[in-house]
Amino acid sequence: MGPRDALASGRQPYKTQMMRSRSAYRWFNIVYVACMASWLLLRAVFMDRSWLLALVNTMAVYLFIPLPVLLFIGLIQLRKDSLGLLTLPALAFMLLYGELFLPRKAGAEPIQGPSIAVMSFNLHFRNDEMEGVAEAIRSASPGIVGFQELTAAHGNILGDLLSQDYPYRTPLVFAEDRRIGLFSRYPIMSVVGLTFARRQQAMRVKLEMEGQSVYVYVAHLSPTLISNVLDDSGPAYVSETYAWRAEEAASLAASVSMLNEPVILLCDCNFTDTSYAYSKLEAVLEDSFREAGWGFGHTVQPLGFPFRLQRIDFVWHSSDLVAIRAGVGPEGGSDHRPVVAFLKLRPPTAAEP
Repeated sequence: MGPRDALASGRQPYKTQMMRSRSAYRWFNIVYVACMASWLLLRAVFMDRSWLLALVNTMAVYLFIPLPVLLFIGLIQLRKDSLGLLTLPALAFMLLYGELFLPRKAGAEPIQGPSIAVMSFNLHFRNDEMEGVAEAIRSASPGIVGFQELTAAHGNILGDLLSQDYPYRTPLVFAEDRRIGLFSRYPIMSVVGLTFARRQQAMRVKLEMEGQSVYVYVAHLSPTLISNVLDDSGPAYVSETYAWRAEEAASLAASVSMLNEPVILLCDCNFTDTSYAYSKLEAVLEDSFREAGWGFGHTVQPLGFPFRLQRIDFVWHSSDLVAIRAGVGPEGGSDHRPVVAFLKLRPPTAAEP
């Protein structure tokens, strides 16, 4: 065998390996795009009606993890056929999450009305780091703080630590150990407790803000606990909790729709923005983070996890307000990060003659 023959025989395994790699890449693309197309179709038709589909919808952001890797390989290999296939998941990502990564236009709509910073904070009922919670609140300096999983001990300690900052506080109106509550720099005019069918809680607080009445809801919707998903009754449990959450969101939407004044909802909603229950509130309120935040904005980090997993905490507002800025607040010893939004009241529209 001559030198040329030896060189050719040495190249043959390399060419074979490259062809196999390209074929594997192509077939992986086909399978991935087929799965994504199936999910998008099922979601459009059934949304959260199936327990398994409901879970997939909740974790939808993680379905896109392979996408940048596949796009990168397609680009360096100049695989036009594969890049064409990946157009579908790329467009789906842009539709679902693209606006969260666009630059925010500062000053696009100047608003002359009063401004207010608000925070929603699930403390975790076993959290004993109230000094850290108080510091997290002070660093964001919101005018209103809505709490979920606020125990009586939490309320008493935080009431002492923040008494100078928040002179107005709601009473602990619920008998259960995991209450909700609100601390405010603005006078509280009334408090109405709302209880859903599954004992999850909400309250409606009327505040006097800059001469304007504003209604602030604080809510904690039904959770779907991972430990219960994994036991024998998992499918039935998932179906129940997703249905409860959708009913609770619909009840809140109906309550909000009856009001003519500005509304703010501070909520540990226990759903993501790709869930059916999200659409119930989105029909009547604006998601502040979608409007003025940047990035995924994940707020929940189960104890022991190295990173935050999902955005399930929200600041919603009615069309009487506009979000100027929104983001995730500092850590305070809980498995949730607070979400903070800076809102402005729109000036009243002049009545037509």
